[in-house]
Amino acid sequence: MKITLLLIALLCAAPALAAPGTKRILGVGDGGTGAEAASAARSNLGAASRGANSDITSINGLTMPLSTGQGGTASATGDLSAMTATVNVLRGYGALPAPVCNGAADDRTALRAIITAAAGNARVLIPASVTCRADLLTLPSNSHLTVDGTLKAPDGIVQTVIQIGSGASNVVIDGSGVIDGNRNNTTGANGAAGGISSGPTASNVQIRGVTIQGARMWPLNLVGVSGCSVTDVTMRDSTNSAEFAAGSNNCWASRLKISNIDNDGSFVFYKGVWNSGITDSVIEGGFVSGIGVYNDNDTQTLSHDLVIANNILRGNGRVGLEVSVGTRTDQTRNHYNIKIKDNVLVGNGTQNLSLGDIALSAIERSDISGNSSFSYGGASTSPAIKIALGANALTIENNKIFNPGPGGASGVCFQFAPGTTAERWIIRNNTCIDNQETRTVAYGFLGKIPTKSQVHDNRVINTIGGFGPLSEGSSLAFGWKGQISNSDQIAALNYHTSTKRTTALQMRGDTDSVSIGGIEGSPKTITLSTEDGDNAGKIVVNGALHHGGAAWIDPINHTEDNTAVVSAGRDNATLINTTLIPAFTVLIPPLTGANGQIFRLSSDGGVTSMTVKDSDGNSISGSPTTLAAGVGRTFLSDGSAWHVQ
Repeated sequence: MKITLLLIALLCAAPALAAPGTKRILGVGDGGTGAEAASAARSNLGAASRGANSDITSINGLTMPLSTGQGGTASATGDLSAMTATVNVLRGYGALPAPVCNGAADDRTALRAIITAAAGNARVLIPASVTCRADLLTLPSNSHLTVDGTLKAPDGIVQTVIQIGSGASNVVIDGSGVIDGNRNNTTGANGAAGGISSGPTASNVQIRGVTIQGARMWPLNLVGVSGCSVTDVTMRDSTNSAEFAAGSNNCWASRLKISNIDNDGSFVFYKGVWNSGITDSVIEGGFVSGIGVYNDNDTQTLSHDLVIANNILRGNGRVGLEVSVGTRTDQTRNHYNIKIKDNVLVGNGTQNLSLGDIALSAIERSDISGNSSFSYGGASTSPAIKIALGANALTIENNKIFNPGPGGASGVCFQFAPGTTAERWIIRNNTCIDNQETRTVAYGFLGKIPTKSQVHDNRVINTIGGFGPLSEGSSLAFGWKGQISNSDQIAALNYHTSTKRTTALQMRGDTDSVSIGGIEGSPKTITLSTEDGDNAGKIVVNGALHHGGAAWIDPINHTEDNTAVVSAGRDNATLINTTLIPAFTVLIPPLTGANGQIFRLSSDGGVTSMTVKDSDGNSISGSPTTLAAGVGRTFLSDGSAWHVQ
């Protein structure tokens, strides 16, 4: 009896249940939703569209982070990677209405409200196949915006599309969609308008995957950001550069695709950026440069500790890569500690302005290595690597340059124009090649070299004008007064900082001759090793070799008895006589060698009757009997006789 009464009481206390087939809707007070449709139910309950416990909008005073099952991120650090709740903007957010996103309506108010409310709570998604029209979408801290559709600025007064808030941290912008600045349908001052911009002092920013196009100014303008990564982003058809700017640090860009930037560099480190870089990116078709490190003047904060590596720079108008400042008042103020390495530059300089494929004028304490330049410039003087003005303390090595100056005959691999403060350039192990059927490279090197510099072990192959003319940049810097040859060559250069130590070895392909030359006719002598055995210095001529001693030439004054004794160890004697000698006898020292050796005689004024004997006075078969004035005679010995050459 007690059990029966208990069941009756429970049934009376329970809300009425609708019988099968009835249309009754339970009210909120009865434990129902008070609505037939799910959207109305969410509105009645004030619930979010998705996520566990999604009707909870805020909880204060928690000492432990909410788990993902509770609708939280399970993170006490604000790490957005743990955020799993997603707000599809087409469904609204809580009581906030959804934007229309039909490509025509103004969606600014709805999107701004959803982004602000979702920060720290959920990822905001603009889904694929829709176009939302909005700008000035400001992302506060702990925001995650995914653009899989199109986010396009409205027509009218230009504004930036997405703005990372001043001081905001932990911001993610990603997706496979498009951020469109709509530059052809906007008006007004450019200001900071762009695709994605930041306020100062933002931190921990991630941008990945999206395409940014049609920006009235900067497709990407990150100012004063500490810690950011930009990866797999495409930027195209915009007015100004993508840039890290004005105090940004620890910012890294990789795998970017940038094309058709109308003004300034395509990607720029601007006005004081440090500990940052760009790698593994393809940049093409820019009006000015592919990559630039720029200031407006040298009083602004300088950039330093940058990495520019493994990029492809192609078809940019003025230069491929540039490090400079605008107005210069002090050539000692330069960007510094920059690594420019392993980049490939192809067909830049389409405007034919002779600025340089790699143009360095405000840089110091930096390395430029492993880069390859192909076909820079046009018919005017087109330097592949141009170093000028305050450039200082540079190491430029292992770069390869091919065919600068297409369409003309004025290409240059290296052009030097140092300022008064420049010094300490190391230029080594670089290769300059002209491998075209019709050559375009006038010189391997052109210009001045500054003090305390080294230029050595560079190769210049098949250029029109050889290494080219280099001049003295200071009392300790020496180059060529003029070019060494004007025909095919394979050449190697050694340069030292002490007086008259610039030398070049050059082979002429048309005559199979070798030239050795340097400033003012140096070297005047060549000293070979005096070691014994295989380490001994030697010159081989047609199979006969010459062993070098401490000196080669024995200058012999004309004596009354018309007899000269060549000093031991000498194998090159010059008779010093201003008038013709009627008769002369020369005693030469022993010259030994199983493979034959060389001895050479010359006379300033000439000898009409000459006798050559060994040091014991024995005649030597095959010796010359005359010497023309200023003409040397060379003998090859096979061990028993001399053969005049």
